[in-house]
Amino acid sequence: MRSISTVAALVVKMRKHVKIPMTVKCRLRVDDKDSYPELVNFFRIVSEEGGCKKFIVHARKASLGGLNPKQNRNVPSLKYEWVFMLKKEFAHLNFVIYGGFDTCEMVKGIMSPKSS
Repeated sequence: MRSISTVAALVVKMRKHVKIPMTVKCRLRVDDKDSYPELVNFFRIVSEEGGCKKFIVHARKASLGGLNPKQNRNVPSLKYEWVFMLKKEFAHLNFVIYGGFDTCEMVKGIMSPKSS
């Protein structure tokens, strides 16, 4: 995710070799590249240049410096609201949200009308 153009180029190359729609699974950016405008730019480039229409988004950023993978499943905090903002900004794209859902009640809570 540090190199947006690389992600877009990989999607383009993979789309040439498969007949199924491409999906990108990602986080809300990485390390210090974690502002909302940078995130918007990532989805704009990967969808427009790469042709990806579906994104599976873990609602926290990847912290590669100082955290092991297990710790990075809990830290930093989740930003579900950013995924909802992306969904509105890119209404033509399909977003699947994940991260931090431990119970059915949590899923129901995030899916309630007040959350979207």
